Amino acid sequence: MITTYYKPGRSLLHRFDPRTKLVVLLGFLAAFFLPLELFGLALYLFFICLVTVGIMGIKELLLPLRLILPVLILVLLLTPPFYRGGSVFIAVRGFPLFTTEGIYVATRLIIRFLGISLVFSLYLRSTDPDMLVLSLRWFGLPYSLALITTIAFRYIPFIDTLYHNVLDAHKLRRPLRGRKRTGFFKRLLERIPVLTSVMIQSIRTIPILAMALETRGFGRANARTSFLALKPGRSLFIDLIVTLTLILLIILNAMLFQ
Repeated sequence: MITTYYKPGRSLLHRFDPRTKLVVLLGFLAAFFLPLELFGLALYLFFICLVTVGIMGIKELLLPLRLILPVLILVLLLTPPFYRGGSVFIAVRGFPLFTTEGIYVATRLIIRFLGISLVFSLYLRSTDPDMLVLSLRWFGLPYSLALITTIAFRYIPFIDTLYHNVLDAHKLRRPLRGRKRTGFFKRLLERIPVLTSVMIQSIRTIPILAMALETRGFGRANARTSFLALKPGRSLFIDLIVTLTLILLIILNAMLFQ
């Protein structure tokens, strides 16, 4: 249960105050839901990609893409049939399967989902979970809710690591097949035992998770203390100025591409 998405480092994003990073996170998340044209949303996404590659590296851009690629494919395939306006690209027996409106809506959803995923990935990869708890408490969130939030962020990569470990264990117990390729549905059926094992292992970690919450003071009525503290003073003031500038640029960009 100690798996974390956080990647220690000394980059500019790592040194940025976690409280101001949280404000920037909320600002960029809100920006992807503004009523902007497709070009404006794509511009936001391009900026997030540049920041990710420039500060964290190309691998940090490919990591969330690999995780959400199946969802993006499903959005691209399942969204267009429900929007039949505009010109028809592909029709099946007179039914417009892919139209300009459907492709436009699907592209918009993909940009939003991809942008939100990259923004969260940047924040979680550059922010210590302990600092995230302190930041949420600094903004007035109760300790129990702040703790649950950080544990939820820790649990997601834990499930991903558990899945790959179980998958490797199942591969070691299979006979070698050479280079013979199996069909899609057969491979899908082969994943059922893996997913079952992952579910069983996840359920077995519930007592460990409960003990972890208890040792961290979850449910206690007395005031919670901490060994760590957020940095006050000049650093916070400078980071706030940078944060307000970024939010102002977001608002100006929204006015231009509305």
